[in-house]
Amino acid sequence: MRHLFAIAAGAFLLQIPAHADPRNDAERIVELTMGEDIFAATGDLMAELMVGSIQNAVRQEGGSLSDAAATNLVELLMNEMLPVLEKGMNERSVDIYLDTLSPDTLAVYRAFLETPAGLEVIEQTGTIMKESEKLGGEIANENIQTILKAVEARIEADDWPEGTLPSSKKEIRAIFED
Repeated sequence: MRHLFAIAAGAFLLQIPAHADPRNDAERIVELTMGEDIFAATGDLMAELMVGSIQNAVRQEGGSLSDAAATNLVELLMNEMLPVLEKGMNERSVDIYLDTLSPDTLAVYRAFLETPAGLEVIEQTGTIMKESEKLGGEIANENIQTILKAVEARIEADDWPEGTLPSSKKEIRAIFED
């Protein structure tokens, strides 16, 4: 009976990840979770925000930029930016994992990511991100009037985030007075 227990315990222990090198685990985690498809999904979300930001920046300089031109400019920027972000984020994220997670957690997380379920999660992360962003937009749109009324009440009550400049308060009040 003792031998059977020892064999069973040994078999169980063999299934626990025992990666001796936490850096190697962190590098593999980053390799698996921060691939081109994740950056493409992130880029899509960033691009939507950038179009308006670029148009506003151009407007502040006295110019104008159509939606089509701004979209094209953002596409040019993203084509150059995403590879730089991916490389830099991948290199620096390894240290974040090492500083944040224990060696045992890194080993277990890596082992999970390398399972069929982990690989499925990785494969669907971009879609989940896009669906979540879409859902967030829908929820915000459904509740915008309530949110704006609450913001207006805070403005009227002079309840501002700490450090709000008087000039910023004036600008914001002007928006809500129109």
